[in-house]
Amino acid sequence: MAARCWRKYNFLNTFYRQNLKTRFSTKTLSDALGLPESLPISENFEFRSESSHPSNQNIASNALLKCNLNNQTQSGVKLKVKAEADAEQLSLQPTPSFTNIGSSSSLIAASRPASTRSIGCSRRDYSTGTTTNNNLLDNRTQSHTGGATGTVNIGTTANINSATHLLNSDFNFPNNSSVKISENDPLKHTTHHLFKFFNISEDIAQMLQISLILRQEFVARMKALHENSIMLRSPGLECIEILRASCNPESIATKIVLYGDDGCGKSSTFVNVLHTCYQMDWMVICPVRHYLWNKYFSEVTISSRKSGRIDIPKEGVDFLMSIKQMNSQVFQKFGDSLRTVEAYTWSKKEATSAGSTIEELLDFGIERPKYSCDVAGAFLKEVRLNGKNWPMPVFIALDGVNSFFAPTKIFTDRVKRISLPASQISLVHNLLKLISQPWHNGGMLLVADERANPLDKRASCQPRYLLGEEGFNMANPFIPIHVENYNHQEINNTLDYLIERKWIQNQHYRTSKEARKELIFLSDHNPLFLENVLKAV
Repeated sequence: MAARCWRKYNFLNTFYRQNLKTRFSTKTLSDALGLPESLPISENFEFRSESSHPSNQNIASNALLKCNLNNQTQSGVKLKVKAEADAEQLSLQPTPSFTNIGSSSSLIAASRPASTRSIGCSRRDYSTGTTTNNNLLDNRTQSHTGGATGTVNIGTTANINSATHLLNSDFNFPNNSSVKISENDPLKHTTHHLFKFFNISEDIAQMLQISLILRQEFVARMKALHENSIMLRSPGLECIEILRASCNPESIATKIVLYGDDGCGKSSTFVNVLHTCYQMDWMVICPVRHYLWNKYFSEVTISSRKSGRIDIPKEGVDFLMSIKQMNSQVFQKFGDSLRTVEAYTWSKKEATSAGSTIEELLDFGIERPKYSCDVAGAFLKEVRLNGKNWPMPVFIALDGVNSFFAPTKIFTDRVKRISLPASQISLVHNLLKLISQPWHNGGMLLVADERANPLDKRASCQPRYLLGEEGFNMANPFIPIHVENYNHQEINNTLDYLIERKWIQNQHYRTSKEARKELIFLSDHNPLFLENVLKAV
């Protein structure tokens, strides 16, 4: 009973979450779904497909439940639906109607807008035809409306034994001999290694602190399996190719913005790029969990260097320690050539002279927490002004960068609840300078994450929405890369990997194709949803 309710909820949440206006125009809705003729549903029944509308949920839920109850007697039901976009509103021509649709993706695709590589895209690309996004292997012939409102008509013959069978028929699973890459060096990965898992050594994983970057669900699995394996996906490989081609002393730092739905794999892509830059002996600057700086802090002090700014000394020390830890091999290899070009005075008795090594500068900030935020600002200034003369590129990675434009929990007036802008925190202010001002010999990977926004500002995953006008203009120009949910090959390789590593131990889910279809359907191809579904297996 619980599984059936969960399945029904996922179907409704996926199929109706877009704000579409859907009209069923075949005989009657009851005839199309195989319900008793006595069910009073008139022809051309029309409803708003918003998941929050209670009447729509009740009607659709009852229809789906009745379809389940009558699954033994219904077969060969013909659904004839025609898809037309509102061309007047969106200035688009109506797309061709569906043909030969036999899977859940086809039904769900009718309610989703097309995903493109532009900043305005928001969902997975289901219009695969002869060409697919990033050469993905899901080549079912589909087309769908791209409008906010439309009329849906589907033309196919489906054998409806149950609602689950209707949504999951026509799946062909790949037969892979191995889902792991024997070559763990990310510099040797190519498109031939896509959709497979590679391992990050434990030493490097601790050095880069990936356990603080990834979701705790994935970290727990890695600890249990005693290996730090992540999948090589198209967005990660694309980011690496862009950075390797554009990072040189003569060119301005390239900015890449990753975005996508919650749980789609942005953090694992982030870790993949971070690991590759580390292996290329680049200087890596990655403040771990910086999106918590404006919410949770141990101590707040007034900046002695700039009036009106706030210092968070403990977080400043953690930031400096992470820089030194992640770049230990860089300082060992290039330490003597990394020197300051300016002198910095911290107090009447303490100063850093021009020509001091960067490592000495960092050590001073770690030993003197009072000046940790000022030292971090001086280090980032050296990157901005003198990075082009350094013997290696600088890679700056910020996961949840939109937190820099969200309100803080530091109140200037607690009665009126007026909070201090995040840009007034010294560490944030200096990182924003790197985002807004041009500098050379490096690259930036920024992740726009819904979780970094307040709860009332998570309606969309688009960079324009999450960053806001100020953040969007500050980051512009940038290269947007959409991280999508798993495709057909990726989710099957993930399940094969988990079966091979005996993470899935239930014999039914290890061997049955129907059980695998159920897992794919319940997870909706989302990596995080799949991890949560597997907790019950």
